[in-house]
Amino acid sequence: MIPLLVGVALGDLLHGLPINSKFEFTGNFLSLLTGYGLMTGVTMVVLCLLHGATFIALRTTGEIRDRARATGRTIGPVAIFFNIAWCVWTLVVIGGGTVPQPTQIFGVIAVIFATVLLASRNDGWAFVASGIAIAAAIGQIFIALYPNVMVSSTNHAYNLTVNNAAAGHYGLVVMTVVAVLFFPVVLLYQGWSFHVFHKRVSAPPASSP
Repeated sequence: MIPLLVGVALGDLLHGLPINSKFEFTGNFLSLLTGYGLMTGVTMVVLCLLHGATFIALRTTGEIRDRARATGRTIGPVAIFFNIAWCVWTLVVIGGGTVPQPTQIFGVIAVIFATVLLASRNDGWAFVASGIAIAAAIGQIFIALYPNVMVSSTNHAYNLTVNNAAAGHYGLVVMTVVAVLFFPVVLLYQGWSFHVFHKRVSAPPASSP
C-alpha cells in the first residue's frame, strides 16, 4: 500500500490537481485518483516488488533465495513493461515530445539489468540496479516538476512553486540546523544496522525424526 499511495501522490503532483487562486485544493477524494497518478502508483508497486525480491535473494540462502530469484524473474518483465509505459505517459503529461529524458532511459536500463542480473544470480548488483530504477522514477518526477511543487489543473497560474510554497526564513533555518545535526546520526545507525545484519539469513537445519 505504501508504494501505491506514494506513487499516486507523486503522480498527482505532476499531473495536476484542482487548486484555486488562493492555492487551496478545491477537489474531492475522486479528484485524487487521476489516471496518471494511478499508473505511477502501480509502477512504483511493481518496481518495489522487484526490489524486494532482489533484497530477499541477497539476504537469504537455500530454498528461500531460489524462490525469491524465481519471483524476481517473473516480476522483472512486468516491471519493464510498466516502466516503459509510465515513461511514455510521463512524456505526454510534461509535453516532452517523443524523446525520453535521461532519467527515464537510465531507469528502464536499470530495470532490465536487475532482471537479467537476478536471473544470472548476481543478487547484489540486481539489488543495486532495482534501487537505481526506483530512484530514477522518483527523480524524473521532481526534475519534471521543478520549479513547481504541485501543478494546478485549474490554471497554471495557480501552480505551487518553490517560491510561493516555501516556508519562512526562520523555519528554513531551523530545518537546516536540524538536518545538519541529525542526518549524520541517521547515516551512522543505518550503517551500523547493515553491519550487524550483513550476513545472509539461513533456515535452521531440519530436525531429525
